[in-house]
Amino acid sequence: MSHARFARSRNSVVGALRAIRYPIDALELDTYGRVGVSVPIVRIRRALDDKYVYLTRSELARILYERARRTGLAIARLPSC
Repeated sequence: MSHARFARSRNSVVGALRAIRYPIDALELDTYGRVGVSVPIVRIRRALDDKYVYLTRSELARILYERARRTGLAIARLPSC
């Protein structure tokens, strides 16, 4: 794959990931069922130069699967854990 084609493919995946926005105000880390730390998402995005995307594992899997299929990669199902 050429460098330019790889860059376009990567940008396509990144764009699809960034298009997913879940309406959350804060990232809450809990300990034993209680919120231990709550950090506003605005702060996280600012600290990471807006390179932060909050999404579910199933959304990530769906996007990667779709992109792999489009490029003709053979996809094998893995057994469930």
